[in-house]
Amino acid sequence: MDVMRERYSAGSHDREKFFENFQVSSNQTSDWIPVKEVAERVKKQKLAVTARRYNRWLKASGCDIGARHTTEKGNRMRVVDGLERKYDS
Repeated sequence: MDVMRERYSAGSHDREKFFENFQVSSNQTSDWIPVKEVAERVKKQKLAVTARRYNRWLKASGCDIGARHTTEKGNRMRVVDGLERKYDS
């Protein structure tokens, strides 16, 4: 029972599923994903994690979760620097 409780509270299964979709990149400046896309992917995969939890995972992995980039149209968007997709859009 204690082992099951630890697994549930640690969320290791959800973390593994999250990082099946994304990988941390060594190139922080050119590899980024919009925050909205990360949230939509988590929702689509039906992971039982909050944005705060996966942001902690990303920050611990070396990603910049508070970055902003300007699009070609001149709009600013929030992005996660240093993160790549492992799936086809």
